[in-house]
Amino acid sequence: MSKINKDMIINDVLKQHILLPVVFDKYGMGCARCSINTEETLEQGAKLHNVDIEALLNDINKFIK
Repeated sequence: MSKINKDMIINDVLKQHILLPVVFDKYGMGCARCSINTEETLEQGAKLHNVDIEALLNDINKFIK
């Protein structure tokens, strides 16, 4: 399984890992329900929500293992 990185589109990641909204919700990110998640990268979403992208990526990659 490929490691998730900051340049990936949020919706693409969510399609591959349908339980990931749990991780986004932990950070206060409603990305699974957002209308721009088809265009926004993980890094862009993290910046928008003032979330440390490295912490988010670490939790996402732990979750999908």
